[in-house]
Amino acid sequence: MKSELLPKLEPSTLLFPWGLPGLERYRCFTVAPVRDNPFFLLLQSEDEPELGLILVDPFPLFPEYGFTLTDSDKQDLKLERREDLLIYTTVSVFPDGLHTNLAAPLVINAASRLGKQLYLYRYSEQLRVPLAGHPTAYPVVDEAASDNSSV
Repeated sequence: MKSELLPKLEPSTLLFPWGLPGLERYRCFTVAPVRDNPFFLLLQSEDEPELGLILVDPFPLFPEYGFTLTDSDKQDLKLERREDLLIYTTVSVFPDGLHTNLAAPLVINAASRLGKQLYLYRYSEQLRVPLAGHPTAYPVVDEAASDNSSV
């Protein structure tokens, strides 16, 4: 589950030119592994160090998860090579455990250090998916070009 692409990001700043929903005024973030936990990353605001999000690579947990970036998304990220694309989902802590939001992944171009958060309507029912004991089969709309992280 540990992302093999994390070293591509460290120690540089990531820029989210449009901010993140609910955090629009924060644009510059750093990313680092969560200490003593190889599965999670911490996305931390450079302007407000107390502000951070826990991230996880969704593909090991949800192998059927996938979507295709639009041409507009690729242009926004200045994405030219698929191997530069990183995809993470946010993790939230609730009384019943850890959950991730499959409907709104963060997509990052490791080369340009640009990122944005997408909203995937086909996963609109997947806003709070448990990480522990999650079902491996969940409703997925079949897309012709869906191969997890298509560019």
